[in-house]
Amino acid sequence: MTHHSQFRMITDNSWAADKLKKAGETLEKGEELPLTEYTEDLVKTPPEHVKKLCNQILALNVIEVHQLMDFLQKRLGLTDDDISMSIGGRGGGQKEVSSGGETAAAAEPVKKEKEVFDLKLTVVDPKSKIKIIKEVRAMTGLGLKEAKDLVEKAPIMVKEGLKKDEAEKLAKTLQDVGATVELL
Repeated sequence: MTHHSQFRMITDNSWAADKLKKAGETLEKGEELPLTEYTEDLVKTPPEHVKKLCNQILALNVIEVHQLMDFLQKRLGLTDDDISMSIGGRGGGQKEVSSGGETAAAAEPVKKEKEVFDLKLTVVDPKSKIKIIKEVRAMTGLGLKEAKDLVEKAPIMVKEGLKKDEAEKLAKTLQDVGATVELL
């Protein structure tokens, strides 16, 4: 695989290759991949570059996360409906990858109750905007200007990766001050 400093080239082995090709991008031919069985151990032990990417994403502030999500959505040509449908899971069943990047569907995973939620601010009542900004500041740790900018961009994700009880509590707090929210 071709490496350029800290970035990997996007090849036809990418999970998004079909979407990128459909959007008109030309991808390099990827290396031959060995047959890899999807196992829990494989998923739970990511390589160093995945850990590093995870840490870089976790270091982003709420606005940067929104910008990242928006950029990926546009780059992949996804609609808001595509995103909403895929947030609940990992986008389908388990897969096995054979050489050449072809995929073969494996057994359907067991459905688990959703444990992680994202809080989306969908509508801001202009009469309640100041109260909503105050609550967004309190729950995100953003400064006044950043919280105001975030609220004015509704619909927008306010917090992500929340446990159910915390997500419901924050949603109720925003609803009580006049916001319309959605838990995804």
